[in-house]
Amino acid sequence: MYGLVLEGGGGRGAYQIGACRAIRELGAEISMVAGTSVGALNGAMIVQDDLDKAYDIWHDIDTGSVLDMTGETLKEYIGNTLKTSSLKLLLRELKKILKEGGLDVGPLEKLVKNAVDEEKVRKSPIGFGIVTVDITNRRALEIYKEQIPRGQLADYVIASASYPFFKRTVIDGCSYIDGALYNVLPVNMVSGRGYNDIIVIRTYGTGMRRRINTAELNIISIAPEESLGSTMDFSTENSRRNLKLGYFDAHKKFRRLKGKKYYILPMEDDRFFINYLGNMSDEKIKRLCGLFGFNEYGMRLLFEEIVPRTGKLLGLPSGSSYEDIAAGLLEKAADGCGIDRFRFYTVEELYKILLEKRMTSNGEFVKESPGYLRNLELLSGAARDKMIAGLANELFTNEEKK
Repeated sequence: MYGLVLEGGGGRGAYQIGACRAIRELGAEISMVAGTSVGALNGAMIVQDDLDKAYDIWHDIDTGSVLDMTGETLKEYIGNTLKTSSLKLLLRELKKILKEGGLDVGPLEKLVKNAVDEEKVRKSPIGFGIVTVDITNRRALEIYKEQIPRGQLADYVIASASYPFFKRTVIDGCSYIDGALYNVLPVNMVSGRGYNDIIVIRTYGTGMRRRINTAELNIISIAPEESLGSTMDFSTENSRRNLKLGYFDAHKKFRRLKGKKYYILPMEDDRFFINYLGNMSDEKIKRLCGLFGFNEYGMRLLFEEIVPRTGKLLGLPSGSSYEDIAAGLLEKAADGCGIDRFRFYTVEELYKILLEKRMTSNGEFVKESPGYLRNLELLSGAARDKMIAGLANELFTNEEKK
């Protein structure tokens, strides 16, 4: 049995639901959930066993289903929140919103109250806790479902997600704001209930993180390798992308898939890449050795120098397997060819797809690169990425052994 922690993150919340769908497929049983802000909403729906409903909500969500903004206000506010192209305009808009009592979140309240079934949450065997801040009494609340007065569970979920520039959520005469101002990632609420095996789904949302001792905890962290967009981006396009990312990232974590951007099934077998290298033409081996600044070439040089240096170029630890190196190069080549990333591949399958793209040697890369790859430590990030992409393209061409 696992505890589950859902970080606050606004519009990034779709990532959590995508990840939870994968967790369910993989058979991991959840018996305790704690969340802050959007994590509280997602957590409630997981506890009440409505994961499919949560998925549908995020799949079809848009800004209008969360925030009540129209016309130029919507255009200017959302545009500047997402693009941060004009800080002055954004601050002016926020000042106006705060003066008027905060942003109207009637649609969010409606969404939460339609989505959260209090009786299901209370009857569920899964524990549930949320974080919010009572600004009337100047205190933070880390509160579990059994501590929430009956009839107010949805209100507390809304309170947990009440951004400082939203209209205040009022419960029994007290005003509440977003729990992220106290604890955006409430691991302590799960570990405090006796759970050592804890799945944490990150969104890297803005907020305070309370420090706890995790030395004796088995924390499985599912986290994006790339930006999930602005916390205020509730666009349908971004949400659907994040649903996919969460789903595939959770599979990557639990199944130990390889790749940073792609999802490559581990074979625990180096034979594919060894055989591939062993069957390369002398001309290609000579060209690859030349790229790294060697005047000589040969199979021994290829295995003893070129392959380890390629692993270093990829940022892999010393002694990485041939499969790791092959996966790193293949995903660079695949990305350059526009191959769909949201699939599970084996190294061999990805290579065969690349062959179907009829990749050819990049002559310009070959001309520009000799000498640069001799001093890997001196390469900037952009130059390193260019070198990796070029090397991958050069290595995985349709050239046959002569």
